[in-house]
Amino acid sequence: MLTTSLICALVLSVFFFVLSPGVLLTLPPNKNCDVVMQLHKGGGCSTSYESALVHSVVFFVVAFLVLYMGCSMLKK
Repeated sequence: MLTTSLICALVLSVFFFVLSPGVLLTLPPNKNCDVVMQLHKGGGCSTSYESALVHSVVFFVVAFLVLYMGCSMLKK
């Protein structure tokens, strides 16, 4: 149960990072920004790497706790 919760939380966190604004898409784009892959370009078109990474780590912790506690409750 612990391993399954860790793996699920990790997969969800990777999706969370990839779907952060600017990693793959920036919707809607600013007038000076493209739609695709704006994270590495900066200039106010998207979030920064640091911000996306920190949010993904926080999401991982929250997702892990929810999954682990949810699985524990269902097991009873």
